[in-house]
Amino acid sequence: MKRIIVVGKNRSGTKWISNIISNHPDVFSIQSHGGQGTMETNIISRMPAIFGDIKIRENKIGFLECFSATDYYKLSGLTKDELFDIPGEDYTSFFFNMMDFLAKKNGKGIWVQKFSPLSLNQITKKENVYYITIKRNIVDNIRSTCGMYSKNKHHKKNLVREVFIYQYMLKKLNKLRSKDLININYEDLRTNKKQTLINICKFLNIEFTEDLLVDSYVKNSSFINITERQDILKKHEVYIIKLLNLFVSLLPLFIFSTMHKIFQIFKSPYKTTFIPGTFKDHNYK
Repeated sequence: MKRIIVVGKNRSGTKWISNIISNHPDVFSIQSHGGQGTMETNIISRMPAIFGDIKIRENKIGFLECFSATDYYKLSGLTKDELFDIPGEDYTSFFFNMMDFLAKKNGKGIWVQKFSPLSLNQITKKENVYYITIKRNIVDNIRSTCGMYSKNKHHKKNLVREVFIYQYMLKKLNKLRSKDLININYEDLRTNKKQTLINICKFLNIEFTEDLLVDSYVKNSSFINITERQDILKKHEVYIIKLLNLFVSLLPLFIFSTMHKIFQIFKSPYKTTFIPGTFKDHNYK
């Protein structure tokens, strides 16, 4: 079984490239056909902090029961019996076994899933994994991030935090080492889509078809129009981002990792939030 992991900071095109690869007839993925395509999963990134060690029977049952209420599970086509029969002594093993099972069930020999760079420590322990990392210009990435958060009236723009997160994610990506790895840029995907996809298909050893050039889902944009996009960051804020980035980029990865670990220690597991949209189609009121 060939596993494709798309990894990059949010608002860098991870969903876009995942949707494109999912268009290939040999590739399986879990997609929301009424939404924007490739679904995100809480299994590796959020569930461990909530349910703990799933080698403990009670923890695993709690995890599986919660997961069975998510849209990701509902779109997977798994039955409850199949779900509880999937082996896995940790969350990553469970997820990989589940996707292997689903790909085979659907007659596919490949599956694809997008992840945050924060999940790389667990994922890189697995075999037969092909990595696609995607990066985006920092100003455009933060502009898109701020545009997405601007819809939340309680969220305040914090450029220092956004630059710090951007560099942390970038350094995590740059540390990834694998013989089965291809790096692409969001900008290349926009300006030279066909050649970028040809290169990806060659890397994955799958046939390139013109169908891959057709976007099956509405673009996952933070903005309604160009004016809204331009107005989200003022000129002086762009200068601040560029200046901050020069200094923050000089910090070694261990400083970012240490600060993240400290934050996790003082963060209660009960405050762990699910990825937005996890229970979007749930009927609970």
